[in-house]
Amino acid sequence: MELVELRIKRVRGIPAEAADEAVLVEGFGIEGDVFGGKAEREISLFDESSRLYRYEERKDGFCTVRFAENLLTRGIDYPSTSCGTRLAIGDAIIEITKSGKECHPECPVFKREGNCGMHLHGAYSKVIRGGTVHPGDQIKVIPDMGDEKA
Repeated sequence: MELVELRIKRVRGIPAEAADEAVLVEGFGIEGDVFGGKAEREISLFDESSRLYRYEERKDGFCTVRFAENLLTRGIDYPSTSCGTRLAIGDAIIEITKSGKECHPECPVFKREGNCGMHLHGAYSKVIRGGTVHPGDQIKVIPDMGDEKA
């Protein structure tokens, strides 16, 4: 599993920008990101396979137009990843707080096709231990250690 791309949304209404590194801050999310501090949704993750759902005929969809993940990953099976799963990336640790995204009934693609499938390829997380991450960093699942903290 690997971190493919990083994106930071610094200003609302302006697309998220690619970054060569990001500082993950415990209890906040990504330093400088306007969506930081959103508790259980500090960081958004999508697998690169979600790009399959961003075809031209879906360019009016909420996910394809409005949603920009912070971390684009490779090799994480989000539908099989349960809440509470911890991932080590660089020297940071994040915890999955929500697997999948909600489809919005008012989305034009949802109205035409029903669920477009993109909702299965992502998750939200919170920062358990801060640190710096970079594209190319390996992502490792931290085994559940019961009540012990990582």
